[in-house]
Amino acid sequence: MMNASHLTALSALAIGLFGACATPDAQAVTRFATVNASGACQSSLPVFDVQIRKRPLAVQNEGTAPAYVTCSFYAPGAAGGLKSVLVYASVNDQVADTLTCTGVSGVAAAHDTTYSLKSLNLVAGGAQANPQFMEWLPSDVNPPDPFDPNTFTYYNFNINCNLNPGVGINNIDVYYDDGEVEP
Repeated sequence: MMNASHLTALSALAIGLFGACATPDAQAVTRFATVNASGACQSSLPVFDVQIRKRPLAVQNEGTAPAYVTCSFYAPGAAGGLKSVLVYASVNDQVADTLTCTGVSGVAAAHDTTYSLKSLNLVAGGAQANPQFMEWLPSDVNPPDPFDPNTFTYYNFNINCNLNPGVGINNIDVYYDDGEVEP
């Protein structure tokens, strides 16, 4: 027959074993998607079409004057929100250059559009020999935050870039939470 001290000891043991077997706190799952610039970017105006070449590995300014491109992408299932957006770029000539892009969040019908300007100094090195990247994080965007899943524009983040001659965008990497949790 068990006395009260035995029952207390067994209860403590059972609680300890249950606690050791319990799953840890669930974590949101961060996913990753790469979008080729040739599929995501286009010239911002028809006048730039003659300068911009969509190659399999880049959208490149092959003209003699600056040209603007706009890039839009889709993060499939980004129900948990965007975590970061990286834009990889390079030069296809032997001239160091600068890429300037504006991150744009929001939708045309809303009054909560935000803008975030970034610049990237590109080193010379030939066609895509030295790709570099610029990154947008949630802290780069003023509220309403496109990376906040509670804001309807959280999935709508685009970029507009000024490509100098010889500068190209190679690809865009998107890190996002898909809303799922992993034990």
